[in-house]
Amino acid sequence: MEIKPREVRNYVSEDGREPYEEWVNTLERKVRAIIRERINRLHLGNFGDY
Repeated sequence: MEIKPREVRNYVSEDGREPYEEWVNTLERKVRAIIRERINRLHLGNFGDY
């Protein structure tokens, strides 16, 4: 199976808010790091399915 990098974009509302970033920033540092690492893997094309 070929791994293809993917574009990861954050949603930005019409008023300029970024709900995802607002939510992630409320989490503990360790949890934030885990989530951001997982999103980075998605960006690299690794969806974690076997």
